[in-house]
Amino acid sequence: MYRPFVDPARRAVRRWVFGDVVRFDPGPPYIIAEYPTYAPARVVIHSEDDPPIRVGRYSSIHETVTFMPGGEHRTDVATTWYFYYQQGVGDTPEVNASRGPIVVGNDVWIGREATIMSGVTIGHGAVVGMNALVTKNVAPYEIVGGVPAKHLRWRFSEEIQAGLLATAWWDWPVDKVVAHRHQLKNPDVARFIWLHTGVRGRPCEACDLGKFLPPPRYPPEQPPQQPTEQPAQRPLGQPRRQATHAGSHRRTNA
Repeated sequence: MYRPFVDPARRAVRRWVFGDVVRFDPGPPYIIAEYPTYAPARVVIHSEDDPPIRVGRYSSIHETVTFMPGGEHRTDVATTWYFYYQQGVGDTPEVNASRGPIVVGNDVWIGREATIMSGVTIGHGAVVGMNALVTKNVAPYEIVGGVPAKHLRWRFSEEIQAGLLATAWWDWPVDKVVAHRHQLKNPDVARFIWLHTGVRGRPCEACDLGKFLPPPRYPPEQPPQQPTEQPAQRPLGQPRRQATHAGSHRRTNA
């Protein structure tokens, strides 16, 4: 919802703090995210030729994460000074380079204030810690952090990683994923893999339903309220009836 007093002030503050090259929650064509996913991140646009950021399904990217699809300053030349922009010298502006598109896989979690540089691919199930500067590829189910981002640990063993990649559960229909949400949030990951890889027909409490429920709506729909009977109103101009109570009349002597 557009707020006529809040939104213009917010845009002005953002422009003053971050400059004109930062887009906030831009959506396509800057960020192309599959559904469902959460990616209201910031994108630094130095050129309209910068490649788009592609994000897979079921990924969670904090709104303060910054993607840098371009803007790579050359360090193999004698100076990093911009003659065209700073002094107006030269016929054409200097162009910042890009090392390639940024690709974020499925089920990826990127924490607050992380920065992702161009040419980086983040594999399925990876985790990027807050304030990390990611300059190199992140393997599936790898946890990285720091400046520059380095390997911290793996989320699972190699066997579990291979099993989860084999399930490719993020490619299932959305209603099927929702039906299996209890398995997906259960620490017994090995059982989930056992149920959904290899031999068909293994007993699965969600698959045995045969039919998956549609995903819940947000916000949830409220049931219709039944109309309540209103007390009858006294017509205008009609005098109010006075109740008579026993003993209310004054007795007179004979």
